[in-house]
Amino acid sequence: FSLALELLAFAVAVSNLVYVIMVSSSFKAHWWNSVMMPVGSLIALLGIIELILRCDFLKIFGVASPTRLDGTFDGLAAFAGALSLYGILRYVLHLESGIEFFLIGRSIDMVRFMRFFGLCRDIVKRTGQVLPAVI
Repeated sequence: FSLALELLAFAVAVSNLVYVIMVSSSFKAHWWNSVMMPVGSLIALLGIIELILRCDFLKIFGVASPTRLDGTFDGLAAFAGALSLYGILRYVLHLESGIEFFLIGRSIDMVRFMRFFGLCRDIVKRTGQVLPAVI
């Protein structure tokens, strides 16, 4: 289960990274405009599912490695997921700024990719140790 969860996390991180790059680039195609929101919504929902499974709030699976949990990265992923869901809801209800909220959430979720690099995790951990002493 842990390996499948790591593969899902990596797939979500890479697909979100590619998605944000395609949205923010000057890539324009007729087919892309029609699938941009559904594809992004699928990536957002998979990211939220992956975060819920990795946190394992109910301790159902018991095999997920708690060493991969990181408060900073997981907090940003939760915030990005909530913002994306809010954007999806506004988009479905045809309210203003739905796509903008959604894309901001996807952009914030690009930080998820940094969780796979030990150096990034170490920098965030060390910053968390030093910042309280500075303030």
